[in-house]
Amino acid sequence: GTLGAHNVDEGAYLNTGQTIVRLDDTSQFEIEFRMPASVAPLMKDGMPIHVRLPGKEDEVDSVGKLSFIDPVASTDSRSVLLRALVPNKQGVLRPGLFVHVRLDLDAHDNALVVPVSAVLLELSGSYVFVVDDKNIARRRLVQTGLSDDMMIEIVTGLKAGEKVVTIGQFRLSDGDTVKIVPEPVPSKAAN
Repeated sequence: GTLGAHNVDEGAYLNTGQTIVRLDDTSQFEIEFRMPASVAPLMKDGMPIHVRLPGKEDEVDSVGKLSFIDPVASTDSRSVLLRALVPNKQGVLRPGLFVHVRLDLDAHDNALVVPVSAVLLELSGSYVFVVDDKNIARRRLVQTGLSDDMMIEIVTGLKAGEKVVTIGQFRLSDGDTVKIVPEPVPSKAAN
C-alpha cells in the first residue's frame, strides 16, 4: 500500500483506536458509474470497461471488468448503478478522481464506419454529404448504428469506398462543389 497523510505529530499522545496514518492500496480501484436503464439488458458481469483520465484520453487507457450491476433502476434518473474493478498498473489513477468510462456493449466486425464528425443530425434523421468523382457534394440520409468517441457505424445509406465530408458540412448545400484536402501527414522529428 501507499501511506497517506498522517493524523498525529511526533510526540503526541494517542488514544486506543486512534488513526495514525491512512494506508491505501492503489493497485486496483473500484469505479462506480451509471448507464441508462435501456442498455441494462446488454450488460453482464465481467464485461470489459475502459477507463480514461479527462484530458489524457490518448495516454491512459486502463481496462477493467464489470463487477456489479444493480438490479434496480433509479426512479430519478432512469439509470442503473454499475461498479467495475480496474487495475492501476501505470499508477496514474488516484482515489476520488473523475474518469471517463466506456463500456463496449456490442461489436460489429467489418462494419462500415465514418468519423463521428461526418454525420449530421436533424429531426428527419441522420445524414452525410457524399462527394462524387466531380467533387459535387450530395446530401444522403443514413441509418447509424454503434458508435464510440471517434467513429460511428453506418448501417444503411452508404457504400464502402464512398467519400464523405468531415469538415465544413454545416455550410454545405446539396449540389455544392467541394475541394478535397488530403489529411496532413505528421512530420517526423529529427533524432
